[in-house]
Parts: sequence; C-alpha cells; structure tokens
Amino acid sequence: MTLFELSQQPGRGGDPDDLMAKLKQAGLIVVSKQQTLADIAAKNRMTVEEIHELIAPAEQTNRILTAQGLGEKSLQQIADEAGVSSTSLQLALRQKGVAAKTNLPLKTIAANNGRSMNELRQLIKVMSSR
Repeated sequence: MTLFELSQQPGRGGDPDDLMAKLKQAGLIVVSKQQTLADIAAKNRMTVEEIHELIAPAEQTNRILTAQGLGEKSLQQIADEAGVSSTSLQLALRQKGVAAKTNLPLKTIAANNGRSMNELRQLIKVMSSR
C-alpha cells in the first residue's frame, strides 16, 4: 500500500502530504507519496508495523479492542470505531486464514474459524493499527 492509498482510508485525513510530513518529522527517509509502506520500512530499517505506529498510534484501537462486549460487535463496527476500512480489515484477516463477513459478530467469526476471541482480538489489533 502506498502513502497515497493509505491516506484515502477512513480516519487518515485524506492528505498523503500530511502522512509524508509526519514520517519525515520522525526522521524517516520518504521520497514519494507513491512509495509503498514496505519500501519506506525497508529503507529505514523498520517494520511496516513500526511505520503504521508512527502514522496512527494504536491507543485508539487498544481502547476499542479492550471494551466490554467486544464479541457482540461486528467487524464493520470495529473497523468504523478504529477508523479503518472494513474491507481492508476483512482482506487482512483472510490473509491470516480467517474468513470473516463484515456483518458478523466477532465471537461468531472466532468460532467459525476455530480461533479464540483473544487470538482474533490480537490479529485485529495489529491489522487496525496499520
């Protein structure tokens, strides 16, 4: 995903120049809005997760994912509250072997995939902070 593509995600402000400035302010080498996060991470000897943490600190996501009744919330609700695209979250889960429909509660998604709620929560936490 490029900085431009990331900036178009809900909750990211829509301005790739802001994301680029934030990374440069943190001392990273960033050359273009079309540069992928993986490329930025490699050039700065970091992980993509560390780049995401600089762009969007995980504090908000942590609050959402530790809330009571998490298992009753749908993937769509979690995505909306975290300010990420539900489709992106769904696709990221699929890459980890978790089939999920955005309208299903998390406890149903966990059960359907033979995962514990804690395991699903951790996957979503990492993916939503990206």
